[in-house]
Amino acid sequence: MGDESLPGDVDPEKGHLYSLGLDGQLISHVDKIGISNGLSWSSDSSKFYYIDSVAYSVDVFDFNGTNGTLSLLTKFNTIKLNIIKFRSNS
Repeated sequence: MGDESLPGDVDPEKGHLYSLGLDGQLISHVDKIGISNGLSWSSDSSKFYYIDSVAYSVDVFDFNGTNGTLSLLTKFNTIKLNIIKFRSNS
């Protein structure tokens, strides 16, 4: 998440989604994240759900628990709510 100089005034697209590899190295999967707001797995652990509040979206990744890898599958849902104001990047 980027800087939040005032409550609800977020500098967008400053975050990243990382995982820790089996070899101890950080792996970047997604950049330009606004606010990470949720992580979840499917009941069989084959799908990983990730929420970015700034994008108002839930992304779904294929998850391989054997080697710890993610691959982007699709947007699961997009929700538009006007409760946070975002600064422009200019």
